[in-house]
Amino acid sequence: MERKIRLFTGISLPNDMAQTINTICRGIPDARWTTQHNLHLTLKFIGHVDAHTAERINNVLKSVNSQPFELHCRSLGQFTHHDAAALWLGIDAHPRLSALQTEVTQRLSNVLNVNEEATFTPHITLARCRHKESDAYGDYFRKYKDFDAGMFAVNAFHLYSSRSDEKGPHYQIEETYPLREKS
Repeated sequence: MERKIRLFTGISLPNDMAQTINTICRGIPDARWTTQHNLHLTLKFIGHVDAHTAERINNVLKSVNSQPFELHCRSLGQFTHHDAAALWLGIDAHPRLSALQTEVTQRLSNVLNVNEEATFTPHITLARCRHKESDAYGDYFRKYKDFDAGMFAVNAFHLYSSRSDEKGPHYQIEETYPLREKS
């Protein structure tokens, strides 16, 4: 049986910004905090694919045509799903980010034969929690309500692989796709 690889596309953070964000990745019991190395902005989750599909994905992502831009990371939020929660740091809306995410999603839908209409909420996942509600979340949001990680330049996006072990997930950049100014 052919081994499958778990993939997603995303934007990496500068090391200094990841260090700044990492300073608030604590303070909630039982939370599984994202490690500094794994902090990123997901553009599109792909899932498990075989080697042939991974190569096709790489080829279509090479043709994405987007320009560099800057993003601002601030504002905390929470997604809930069933009995669990994900805490995140928001990204201010930017038309080039929206255009990049839309193009990546459209190109991937051709390879993966899926057509999703999911709403894109740009964010950096800080933690996954076992409970949908907790007093600790309110305390955390109050403590860091004014947190602002600053701005960073986006000059590329990446194809990541994801592997998990007893220590948690490990994300690795498999390919990098530079963004280019229009000439």
